[in-house]
Amino acid sequence: MKRLLMVCALAGFAMACGDDDDDDKVTVDAGTDSGVDGGNKDAGPDAAVAAKVANVGIACTVATAAATCGGTSPTCASATWAGIAYPENHCEATCTRSAECGTGGLCPIGEALASTVVGPLLGPRLGNPAGVCYKTCAATTDCRTGYKCVTTVDILGPESAAAATIVPSFNTKICVPNAGLLPIPGDAGVGDGGTTTRTDGGLDGGLDGGR
Repeated sequence: MKRLLMVCALAGFAMACGDDDDDDKVTVDAGTDSGVDGGNKDAGPDAAVAAKVANVGIACTVATAAATCGGTSPTCASATWAGIAYPENHCEATCTRSAECGTGGLCPIGEALASTVVGPLLGPRLGNPAGVCYKTCAATTDCRTGYKCVTTVDILGPESAAAATIVPSFNTKICVPNAGLLPIPGDAGVGDGGTTTRTDGGLDGGLDGGR
């Protein structure tokens, strides 16, 4: 008995150490770490999540969105949350993780907003949008006419690179309108008219300062 208790203590695991006749039991968390939630465990493997949109990023009409876009709750959007038009509309769905976007889909901004570290800094700077699904790509030729293939860091600017260490999907390329997802920014994240249009140094500074 003493020998068994000593092994348990040295190992440092939280387990029930019964007498020598009992089986040792270890409780294992069945969840998987998404990498964007500050280390919290997800409810289960991403594979178990139903896709909200099956054909993310394709052209659509509102009337045919359900059949064209597929999935459990797709939408046919005409513009990004910041008002940039989607050429021939865009099959998407609101999301907080990429598993909701189906095969070939990604939810970078949704994952960032769901993060307890990145979300409070990024959300207000983007106008507190909802995360939506985008089609992944390797090059612009993988996107349809009127769209380009870029990363979320390309969209938000180099100051968002710090967020990519917490939200890996920021480094994966997605198809977005040639005009981008946000109004074209000026210097230091402020447009020529003096209106903030993208994240600025506060995001990078906030993340670095929190470590």
